[in-house]
Amino acid sequence: MNGPRPGVSLIAGFVWWGALLSLAGWGLSLFSVLNSVAYGLVLSILVGASLFFLKNEPWPVFFLKSIKRFRRPLPAAFASAVGLILLGALLYPPSNYDALTYRIPRILHWLNHGGWFWITTANPRQNYSGVGQEWLLAPILALTATSRLLFLPNFVCFLLLPSVFFRVFRGLGCSGRTARTWMWLFPFAPVYLLQAGGIANDLLGAFWFLASLALLPGRFLLGISPIASVLSLALATGVKASNLVLLLPWLMKFLWQILRQKSLWHTTLAAAPLALVVSFAPLAYLNLRHAGDWSGDPSNDGGMKTDRPLLTLAGNTILVISASLQQPFDLGSRRVISAMGHLCPPRAREKLTEAYPRWSLDTREFAIEEGAAWSWMLVAFSLTVFFAARKKRMAEYVWLMVAAWISAFFMMGKLASEAIPRLLAPLYPLLLIVPEGRRGQPSRAVKVSMVLMILCLGLPLLLAPGRPMVPWRLIGRVLDALDPTASLSMRITRVQEAYHQRARGLLPLIPSDMENRYLNVLLISNGNDIEGPLWWPYGKRSVESRRLADAPPQQAPDLILIRKKEWPAWSSLWQMAAQPRAQLSLTQLASIGAEEWLCLVPLSWPMQQ
Repeated sequence: MNGPRPGVSLIAGFVWWGALLSLAGWGLSLFSVLNSVAYGLVLSILVGASLFFLKNEPWPVFFLKSIKRFRRPLPAAFASAVGLILLGALLYPPSNYDALTYRIPRILHWLNHGGWFWITTANPRQNYSGVGQEWLLAPILALTATSRLLFLPNFVCFLLLPSVFFRVFRGLGCSGRTARTWMWLFPFAPVYLLQAGGIANDLLGAFWFLASLALLPGRFLLGISPIASVLSLALATGVKASNLVLLLPWLMKFLWQILRQKSLWHTTLAAAPLALVVSFAPLAYLNLRHAGDWSGDPSNDGGMKTDRPLLTLAGNTILVISASLQQPFDLGSRRVISAMGHLCPPRAREKLTEAYPRWSLDTREFAIEEGAAWSWMLVAFSLTVFFAARKKRMAEYVWLMVAAWISAFFMMGKLASEAIPRLLAPLYPLLLIVPEGRRGQPSRAVKVSMVLMILCLGLPLLLAPGRPMVPWRLIGRVLDALDPTASLSMRITRVQEAYHQRARGLLPLIPSDMENRYLNVLLISNGNDIEGPLWWPYGKRSVESRRLADAPPQQAPDLILIRKKEWPAWSSLWQMAAQPRAQLSLTQLASIGAEEWLCLVPLSWPMQQ
């Protein structure tokens, strides 16, 4: 490669879009003009600049080669997966729990306010969590007033993922044949595949980090500035504070390149100011200013900080292994998880849960995006090929792998979160050496193994409860006929109903005769309720959330949403009267089940001092 190619230009162009949209988000917030008009102007400028800088690329040749490439089995399998992902994303509304609970609500708070601000809320994650993904979603919400297109950033990441993998492995010394094989296999890892059509942010963070490695100049990628690489790394940290550990692997590869190109220092320093703005740094400063701690959670209310790193490392190791052993559809998952739990003695389990309150082994019959990780099939296949293949010295790859393992162990020892299997998404591809293939064509056994593995890994696209492509009720009846004692249809139906209701959240509580009025809604929440859908239709809602013990807002709302069991205590505490308008049984999480909710119109409101 003597210079940037169209594939590299697309990756770098998407990185620049991400960086400039993050810059626009902070800039528009600074002047309190975060709205659809301002975003329309920003996007017009970005589209015009993109067309100008990309006009000289040989796009006809690039697309012709791409079409021919997809005639081969592995690219064709990837194209099929892309089609299923797009179909599922268009058919079903977003149902990611974290996004509906605090990511989408805070974007709507900002748009309603005209910019970023520290929100008075029952869910503190609306304030202190990374905002990298939100600055990409804000213009979509502002201009379309719907959540149905919020999957687009993740979808674009997935489309570019094979190109990113190819350039990462090629730049680390792998042969072109090897890189072309693994570039189509690795995107089928569940943590990438299941998030491609949704609004989780682990895929986005992984893409930014891998793109930062792919865009570093090297022996196989000359003539491109490392500025895009620095910006991409900064964007990865802006998505999640936990991605700060990714600085070590990137720095290892960067220092390796300095041995070849001394000028890297100067061009990298030129990107530092913009990289600082699009990284986690601005939010860290705001967290320190408003909460007194750079993380935004000084009292560890979220329970993710730990002072027992070895126990936390052990607990997270068990979680990663169990998530990686998750089958696309596993009727025996409960028995497997139960067996793994018995490997941990009761005394050790007691110490583990004391040091790691959020630790738990989930039991699932099918893979979901919230619990997705790497796959044991990819690990086993790569190890098998590695021991059967010719060996090639790749010192740069080995050192990068060592740095990735150090980063992974550091994250697993410092972060007490049950989400650790998906938080490791950026590091999974670097935790094992991609083996060199034998000379010539792969054997028939290898080809058959790859086809079977892709079919197994692609199965969750059909079975994922958030975007099912098969009739689950019919499958449940068949499974009950095979094993009447398992009650699988009942569990499957419960999970499906939970995901279906989650997409609408608490919105069914709004009376039909008030749907088209502008409403101020007060949500009495435990901090984990789905607030996002309450804002629809966009522009006709203003939502505030408070905990049960919090003082109510100064102004009386039009509606109060509260759990039925909590209303007597709350109304007695604040001497409040209200008229019931609706009572519904709603499910937000299948593990919790249905809860009774009330919609109330306040008749009196407490006076605030």
